[in-house]
Amino acid sequence: MNTRSSAINKRIINLLRSYTDDGIVHTQQNKHIKVIGTYNGVVRSFLLSVSPAKNYEQHIRSCLNRFLISIGVNERYSKAEI
Repeated sequence: MNTRSSAINKRIINLLRSYTDDGIVHTQQNKHIKVIGTYNGVVRSFLLSVSPAKNYEQHIRSCLNRFLISIGVNERYSKAEI
């Protein structure tokens, strides 16, 4: 994993941690990094890539925004924020 994608993944994990009910997320890594947390009383997971393509930031940002909508968060994140 290169440094750029590693930094993006760390920021996303910290962001997802801030939206959990208890402030705790668990990460599992097999082929992808799975971030698991409890959001509004429901256990949900979000997948991150270990070896992403060159447009990873754009792709993961749209996935993150869709995930946030599904857990009831009204904030959207742009390129400068991730």
